[in-house]
Amino acid sequence: MAFNWEHNPLFYFIPSFIIACGFAGSYLFNKIIKKAIYEDSLSGKLAIYRTAFIRKGSLIEGSTLLSIVYFSISGNLLLLLFAGLNIIYFATQKPTKSKIEDSLNLGYEDKIMLG
Repeated sequence: MAFNWEHNPLFYFIPSFIIACGFAGSYLFNKIIKKAIYEDSLSGKLAIYRTAFIRKGSLIEGSTLLSIVYFSISGNLLLLLFAGLNIIYFATQKPTKSKIEDSLNLGYEDKIMLG
């Protein structure tokens, strides 16, 4: 195991893939959330939010897993560092009450029902 940056194309691919998955996850999340605006019930909006967050999270998690797998093959600690940074990014994306309210543009009555 080492902290070296070899001239291997996969060492450039992994960080690029992580960044691309982050952007793709955010794009898909926003695209799916736009459908929730037309939903009447709070439970329907929350179901759409859950679906959007799962898809966003799966892209982040998948790129992290790829980085970990390639780390186990190559033994390069930089790939483990990328995976760790991606896990930290995933932790910051945790849905909170305020994030849900802002993302779904909830009205006063829906905010009260949410808790």
